[in-house]
Amino acid sequence: MKAIAVFPKEKKVRLIDNHPEPNIESPTQVKIKILEVGVCGTDHDICQFQYGTPPQGSDYLVIGHESLGQVVEVGSAVTDFKVGDLAVLMVRRPCSHKTCVACQANRQDFCYTGDFKERGINQLHGFMTEYVVDEQKYILRAPQTLRNIAVLTEPLTIAEKAVREIFHIQMRLPWGCSRISKDNTPTYNTAHRALVLGAGPVGLLATLVLCNQKFDTFVYSREPNTDMRAKIVTALGATYFSAQNATLKDIIKKQNVPGVAKTPEVVANANSLHTQPASTVAINNKIIGNLDVIFDATGASRLAFEATDLLGFNGIFVWTGIPGRQDPVDINAGTFMQNVVLKNQNLVGSVNAGHEDFRSAIQNLGELSQSLNELLSPLIKRYTVDKYADLLLQPPVANTLKSAISFS
Repeated sequence: MKAIAVFPKEKKVRLIDNHPEPNIESPTQVKIKILEVGVCGTDHDICQFQYGTPPQGSDYLVIGHESLGQVVEVGSAVTDFKVGDLAVLMVRRPCSHKTCVACQANRQDFCYTGDFKERGINQLHGFMTEYVVDEQKYILRAPQTLRNIAVLTEPLTIAEKAVREIFHIQMRLPWGCSRISKDNTPTYNTAHRALVLGAGPVGLLATLVLCNQKFDTFVYSREPNTDMRAKIVTALGATYFSAQNATLKDIIKKQNVPGVAKTPEVVANANSLHTQPASTVAINNKIIGNLDVIFDATGASRLAFEATDLLGFNGIFVWTGIPGRQDPVDINAGTFMQNVVLKNQNLVGSVNAGHEDFRSAIQNLGELSQSLNELLSPLIKRYTVDKYADLLLQPPVANTLKSAISFS
């Protein structure tokens, strides 16, 4: 079969034509013809040999983890799929340690050992090939109506999981700022405000989820206001600010509002600690109140730590972007720690996603399919397999939400 693979020892990226075609080997497996595979920063990093580990015994790794395919064969015990179904595959597989309660519970996105495997990333071949076989428990069905946008499912799961974690963390608040709906979906029952850093695929999809949950959402990114991504932000119901026009702290400023957050912290010696800093912020000189959530989708550590100073009382800062390891940033650690403690803040790292996050992503894409098809479909740029180098070895294309390799 054709496949796009990296050869780490040679530091080469190649289109090969001799990758073995897989066959169903157990009753619960499903064979899928790959239609298209989305490309993200992880794939670019792997193609630059920053990481990526081939399966044991192989000198190459087939890349790609954002999949969309069509079922062509099912095992005798498969009950959830039939031939012709559209399918999206999960990425991470559990570690083998019996002591890992997360992986034993099929929540390998919370693996305790770090010995998980990931398709197209770590020790398992990915989806940039013609056919794949996997267990039905790692596959989800997508409606045929989502054919043009279902490749966005995997990146959307990152936002789905992160927002789900936000909801569960805020269940700690005694007045019940969040609640669980009848279908077991966490939702807010009061207005909340969120700032998204970055308007790449994850940032835009996080904006979609937050707006869908009625957050008053603001997005700050480096693209100009004329970029299609800025227009998507506006169409989703959020407000866009470009880094080309002003810095983050020029746009969003802390305010000393009378009667807000000025009560001294009760300590043994009241004069020994600072009073609690003001939590109210103004955006473009308009006071909006407490900033409840900051969602970082950039991996730009300097920007992220700069933004932490804007997070409000009981706020949650979610990191989903991954910076380079050698990216030192100077911070005022004392102020940072004071804010986290005195404002009851939570800092959360979120990676990968579970089965329910994939279900939520497909459900959200389905509920918004008509508007999303019109809005997002033109911004998914597809490349034929032979043009893989134009996509994987070149900088991202402007005015594009998602680029994908098409095998159909």
